[in-house]
Amino acid sequence: MQGLQKALNRVENEIVGNPYETAVGLTKRGEVLYVRKGDKTSTTFISGRKFLHTVTHNHPGNCSFSLNDILAISTSNLPELRVATKDHVYSAKITKKISLDKETVKELVLDVDFCVRLDFVPLINNGTMTMEEANKKHWHEVWTRFTKKVNWFSYKRTKRQ
Repeated sequence: MQGLQKALNRVENEIVGNPYETAVGLTKRGEVLYVRKGDKTSTTFISGRKFLHTVTHNHPGNCSFSLNDILAISTSNLPELRVATKDHVYSAKITKKISLDKETVKELVLDVDFCVRLDFVPLINNGTMTMEEANKKHWHEVWTRFTKKVNWFSYKRTKRQ
């Protein structure tokens, strides 16, 4: 796994500054299987490839996973999905085999999303949090709470080195 971590650090350093999303699929040994370029807010990744272990991609908007990112990993057999931003690296893993379709997962996430929005509105209204801060923190807070709600999802954020 040391080879994978070294490759992830290298790849994420290369893609983090791109103004468009770039997805890179790697093997357990850190070999690059593919590179896919997207646009400013999305890219596609292939999860069914043989030997694929981890997909990392950048988010030019400097925020955590999108809903579509988590829907994609929740219905695939991908061991890890990562997001690299200028400040952090985010990691999502499905820790148990689940038999939920995308719509069910989406409903679970949107329940948490709604609660986060309800909590942020008073902070924005009383000036404790700006809209920019709320937008940046939103998905991180959703995934942090979602991890506590379900027993099959793991999420972490680490400071970029």
